[in-house]
Amino acid sequence: MTTSIYLSNNTIQILTGEKGKCSRVEHLYCFALEEGNLMNGVITNEAGLQQELLGLWKDHNLPVSKVSLVIDSTHFTTRLATLPVLKERKMRDLLKREFSDMDSLQDPLYDYMTMEENRGAKMGKVMCAAAERSFVGSFVELFERMGITIASVKPALCSAVRLLGAHEALADSTCIILLLDGDNLVSALLVGGKYVYSSRARLFSEHGTPEFAVEVARNVSGIMQFHTSEKLENVITHVYLGGFFGTDESLSAENIAGLGLAVERLPETKRIQMPSEREAYVEAGTGAPALCDYVYAAGNFIL
Repeated sequence: MTTSIYLSNNTIQILTGEKGKCSRVEHLYCFALEEGNLMNGVITNEAGLQQELLGLWKDHNLPVSKVSLVIDSTHFTTRLATLPVLKERKMRDLLKREFSDMDSLQDPLYDYMTMEENRGAKMGKVMCAAAERSFVGSFVELFERMGITIASVKPALCSAVRLLGAHEALADSTCIILLLDGDNLVSALLVGGKYVYSSRARLFSEHGTPEFAVEVARNVSGIMQFHTSEKLENVITHVYLGGFFGTDESLSAENIAGLGLAVERLPETKRIQMPSEREAYVEAGTGAPALCDYVYAAGNFIL
């Protein structure tokens, strides 16, 4: 049994199911978190958050062991690097050197995810991540006090990139993925189906307004400019949306289409079977759960 939890400033998503070559999410839960318990992925009201989470676990009889946690926070630093393919301990030493410029990090923890591997050259393209031990530990300790064992903690971007890299609809595609969570927008660039770059922006316009859609399109334009300035291969043809609903979705799609790009929701993948509406508990009542709205949590279901 795999249990994946995604935590952001105002949302908690919980997916449970079986992980494999073709994973199956059996149950899905999505709740709004009380404002002020988390800010920028940092626990700001420990007692309030613990009480809120305990209520969810009790009401829905959620799993308490082998839980994988995905956190959206700028307190994670992520970067791409080309590194030798080494054993675990030596890779950790390499990561320390990779983040040697981050003097501000106190007692850091490191992690990595191999994205591509050239076995002949014994080199790999790696997504590296770093965070302060106290930041990661604050979540592990919170859940432990609730009697919940955390097996892993991942940055939201790493989880998303893992899923996008395994998505058959994106193979060989040069496109932009937009993932919206509240006022936070992550824009990721894939070239030839491979993750290359991403940006993160806070949107200040009111949801459901033309101004909001203009902000979204402006971020797409910024990714297009990066693609051009870096002289990257292929032409961006599509923008795929996740986490967009109602007027936000329709107005944003209209503005993005004005940039000459095709726009659609991120499609489902054969790698992960999502549950039926009957097996989902979503406070917003948005109907049958779609993969595009649970990318961060679903990344833990990719082998």
